[in-house]
This record gives sequence, structure tokens and C-alpha cells, in this order.
Amino acid sequence: MKLVRVDHSKYINTDRINAVVEYNPNETHVFTGDSYEPFVFNQPIKKVLDAICGSEEHSVEYEDAENYRRDNN
Repeated sequence: MKLVRVDHSKYINTDRINAVVEYNPNETHVFTGDSYEPFVFNQPIKKVLDAICGSEEHSVEYEDAENYRRDNN
């Protein structure tokens, strides 16, 4: 699991992303998993894509990621 912070209060697991859509210049919709409802970010698509692609500014370390993956598989 790789979490990234896209804006001040929203995080997303990049392993679950199916599509990223620019709704308008300052709003980006991210579709994940089997959900038909997108996560809506009030950010330009470039900032969202930078977060998803691994910009260090947005990276979040999950302290116990290995145990989390083992427990949830």
C-alpha cells in the first residue's frame, strides 16, 4: 500500500487508482477500485498526478506497512 497526500486532508492509496479525470482546471476526480463515485480533489490535475507519481512532497510512510499488508491479504 502506498498512500499519498493530495491535499491538506485527503490521502489516497495509489495501488487502487483506476482513472484520473480533470473535471475543470481546479477540480480533479480520481476513481478507485470498484467504486463509481470518485474522490474529488480541489486541485489542478498536475498537482494530483505529481502526488500519484511519487513526488516526495506528497509521500506518506505507513509505519507498519508490512504487517498491514499481511493482515489484510
